[in-house]
Amino acid sequence: MFLICSKKWDEKSQKWTESDVTDMAKCCTNECLEPVNFCYSYCEKNYKDNLSVLKYRCKQMCEDQRAMCLDTCSLISPYVSKEDNSYIKCAIDNKCVSIGLEPDINCLLKQKDNIFECCTKKSIPSSEVDNIKHCKYLESMYLNPVPTLVHPNKYTRISSLSEFKKSRFGSKNKKTSLSIKLFISISLIYFVIFGLIVFLISKNIINFDSKKND
Repeated sequence: MFLICSKKWDEKSQKWTESDVTDMAKCCTNECLEPVNFCYSYCEKNYKDNLSVLKYRCKQMCEDQRAMCLDTCSLISPYVSKEDNSYIKCAIDNKCVSIGLEPDINCLLKQKDNIFECCTKKSIPSSEVDNIKHCKYLESMYLNPVPTLVHPNKYTRISSLSEFKKSRFGSKNKKTSLSIKLFISISLIYFVIFGLIVFLISKNIINFDSKKND
C-alpha cells in the first residue's frame, strides 16, 4: 500500500511525482475504504434484520478491518502517527484529550482555531510536509471520526421477537381461539339436548309406572 501511495500524478507536468506525507496518508486512507465498503455491503445483503446480533458482529469485523488498515497508514510517518502528531499534541495542550481516551469532539470544535494555529506552528515546514495542508488533513480526520457501532438493545430485540411471534403465530392463535369457542358451544348444546332427552325419558318412565299401579 505504501508503494502505491508513494507517487502521485501531476496534471501540470504530466508525470509522476513524489507524494508528500499528507498525500500518502490520504491515499492510504482511501485504499482502506474499498475493502471496508465491500465488507459492509456483504453484511447488508446477508443480514436483512437491522436488529440482528449477527449483523452487528458482521459490521464489527468490518470496523476491525478499518481500524487495522488505518493503524497501518499511521506508520507512514511520525507526522501522521495516531497518538503523536502535531494536531493531537495541540489538542492535548488545549485540554481536549485525556490520557488514554479519545479526543472530545465538542472541545475540538470549540478550540478549533486555536488547535489549528498551534498545529501549523508545531509542524516543521519541509519538502515532506506542507504545514497548512497537513494540519487541515489532521483536523478533518479528528473532527469526522467513524461513528461507533451500537449493539442491538436487548429490550428492542425482545420487542422485535414479540412482533415476530405475533405476525407468525397471530392468525394461528385466532383460529385456535375460534375452534375452542365453537367446541364449547357445541358441547353446551349437546349437554342441553342430552339433559332434555334424559328428562323426557325419566318422565315417561314415571308416568308409565303410575299407570301400571293404577
